Amino acid sequence: MATTQSLRRAMNDLKLEDKDRSDQERGQLMLYPVDIKISSMPAQLPPLPPDYQTHERHYTLGWRITNSWVRNFGLQASSRDVAMRTSNLFWLGLKQLKWWSGYKHLCSFTTLADGAPIPPRSTTGEDAPSQTQRIIAVTFSATRELLKRRPTQAQYDWFVQLFEEEPIWYRDLLPKDRWYLHDVE
Repeated sequence: MATTQSLRRAMNDLKLEDKDRSDQERGQLMLYPVDIKISSMPAQLPPLPPDYQTHERHYTLGWRITNSWVRNFGLQASSRDVAMRTSNLFWLGLKQLKWWSGYKHLCSFTTLADGAPIPPRSTTGEDAPSQTQRIIAVTFSATRELLKRRPTQAQYDWFVQLFEEEPIWYRDLLPKDRWYLHDVE
């Protein structure tokens, strides 16, 4: 119980760097772990963009994040002892997001930023796109199996409450024929 109260207080200080919320609005965020023992239907996801089958990129559903936001979440969702023994605070934050949400398929993913032009086929060296966006991803359009793998409605609602917005579909950084380069199972 003390951990839940501590996290709830700490969550008041978390926000994405580019969001502007008042102290009162941040204080309204009440966060508890998702009870995965309670049955919940698969989440109703926003529809895929109409061009998802013909577009040269796969789509990824998720929420915008920054590295510092994930690190702060990890610090504030963990005990001081765990945080002090962890060398990779980003990994700790991602692990805590998985634990609190109960969604083990959650991953950090780099996508093209909204409105960014499609980069050339090469994504290395000087051709690498400069307009990218890191997100917390919950599902992908790459394969039928990945698209079927989605959070429960309770988990989805938890993420919406945490990020205070619905997720959106982002374009993958790599072309479809290079999907295999991602470490997504």
